[in-house]
Amino acid sequence: MLSRLFRVFAAAITVVVCLCAAPAFAQLKGIDVYEFGTYRSAKSVEVGVTEKGIVRSQTSGIEQIEETRKVMARIGTQFGFRYKTLGAREGTLQPVTIIARFPKPGVLGRTTQLPVLADGYTQVTTAGKEDFLTWTFEMRSDLVPGIWTFEIWSEGKKLAEQNFEIILPPTS
Repeated sequence: MLSRLFRVFAAAITVVVCLCAAPAFAQLKGIDVYEFGTYRSAKSVEVGVTEKGIVRSQTSGIEQIEETRKVMARIGTQFGFRYKTLGAREGTLQPVTIIARFPKPGVLGRTTQLPVLADGYTQVTTAGKEDFLTWTFEMRSDLVPGIWTFEIWSEGKKLAEQNFEIILPPTS
């Protein structure tokens, strides 16, 4: 009787340990990028700064102006893409890492004033819900022509990559 009680107790402890060790987030299988281009949005709010000095902002919504991958480098221009996470139970929180890659000479970190060729941060998104990633040219040092790349990663796996060609406006 005592050994049977011990086995039940050991089994119960095993179940509790397994449940506690289970991941808090369901695994993502992919990202559906369903829109890209230039956008307009309500005023954004600064929410933090990356390790390399890039200011992070959030806005409550965006409206697409044009579907394009060629973006004119002008102060105030906003570009990026909308996406939805795939493979996780809808409504669950999903950590993703956003990586931005810039052409040489890089953009200047606003807090460091040092050139940045790549930078990243982690954020939480909600599975199955629309999300978006945009960049707004706010300073002259942001106006770097070339290919800009934005990546979304989860658990060491790249789930999405979007490239934009930034071009300088013609001079007269």
